[in-house]
Amino acid sequence: NIKMLRVCIVGYGRAGKIQHEASQNILDVTDVVDQRTSVKNLSTLDNCFFHTSCVDVIKRSDIDAVIITTPTSSHFNLCMDALEHKKHVLIEKPIAIGTKQIELLYRKAIENDCLLYTAYNRRCDPQWLKLIDDLGDCAPLHINVICRDHPFPPASYLETCGGIFRDAAVHDLDMVCNILDDTPTKVSAVLDSSEETASTFLHFSKGCHVRMIHSRHSPYYDQRVCVVCKKKTFEMDNESVSAGTKFQDRYRDSYIMQLKDFAQRIVTKQFAPNVSLEHALFIERLISACDESSKSGETIQLQTFGERGG
Repeated sequence: NIKMLRVCIVGYGRAGKIQHEASQNILDVTDVVDQRTSVKNLSTLDNCFFHTSCVDVIKRSDIDAVIITTPTSSHFNLCMDALEHKKHVLIEKPIAIGTKQIELLYRKAIENDCLLYTAYNRRCDPQWLKLIDDLGDCAPLHINVICRDHPFPPASYLETCGGIFRDAAVHDLDMVCNILDDTPTKVSAVLDSSEETASTFLHFSKGCHVRMIHSRHSPYYDQRVCVVCKKKTFEMDNESVSAGTKFQDRYRDSYIMQLKDFAQRIVTKQFAPNVSLEHALFIERLISACDESSKSGETIQLQTFGERGG
């Protein structure tokens, strides 16, 4: 019964299209911004105004919120511009590059009483939520995570995503830290020669060990999690997944639930960020530590690992 919020999507690649599809009956996407004029011809944009620049769109008083799905390198400037014009923002992870950029965006959101919402869609995924619910009070001793993407991204995406840790592993790093309510003290990471398959090992302060495999090579989108506790083992598998299943197929429900959460927070004026500044800064350090370990071949001690990229 509430009038839908009017929203502009900035960036219409894979993530922009997924957000647009998920927004049906939740948000009123009135405008789409993408520098590529070829996007304008897509049939999905029939009910939207298309722009190649967001300068004039973000200024408009009839736009309530902005969804940013552009390459990571452009996130900071676009997000800051939207917040300065007092627009609520949902931004695909990673929110920005380096701790200084992250801190500035959080500060601006508070200053202008705006919701700054980081799109970690797994937080709203029914399968992840069921796993967390099944775990209950059980204390994990070991967690294995496998995540393989499908289809293989185009070269233009790989050049701007910031690498496999920042683009793919960040989701599972976020979820594991949340599940354990803990942060790792040591991280060791290895990349293959193409830098499109990563193996990561983390030791958490409360004793849990976590192994992760992330790869862009797979005939279907593959997400599996195994949580070993003292008396039980809990699993999230992909038995029903078939060849050709894409990322957006696997996580369709999570994107819908995420946009519902975003809209609900705005309507009820709950403008506190969905990800705390402390957590955002730690995840940035953790990603940088993974990168550093993969380059140096050494285990990184996070307690002494300096702030990166700030």
